[in-house]
Amino acid sequence: MRSFPPAPTYDRCCLWLNETYRRSGVDVWIGVKLYSLFMAAGLPGPHMRMHAVIGGADALDEIHLDADQAVTLAGEIERLGVATASELGVETLVERIAKEMAANQSVIVGRAEIGAWSTPGVVRGCSFQPANASSVNQIVRLPRLRSAVS
Repeated sequence: MRSFPPAPTYDRCCLWLNETYRRSGVDVWIGVKLYSLFMAAGLPGPHMRMHAVIGGADALDEIHLDADQAVTLAGEIERLGVATASELGVETLVERIAKEMAANQSVIVGRAEIGAWSTPGVVRGCSFQPANASSVNQIVRLPRLRSAVS
């Protein structure tokens, strides 16, 4: 997550989030690990897509997607000593970011979300042939994927 030209409050907020996730033990790289997790679970190599948030000062939904993480995690951010409540200023965070972005004509490239799925068909090591994709998700994929992640 970053901005250009820099919107300092947005960039600081992103640093706080990254540090909070790091200190909490969250694997922020899990999305790029999905391929190998599918394979380890005996599933076909998945199709993958990535969606990233991007927008200027008038893209309030995009600003909210990132800033709302800080609002939601404010207690954890404070508890872990990443930032204080006054530094966060959750009541005005979105407005401050939007104001800086407008003043600097900034664009934010926010968090990216990665999705992965396998197509129905033969699953390695499994002779079950599902009648439809819903059956695959309910019977074959999810239980095996959960065991690979656990």
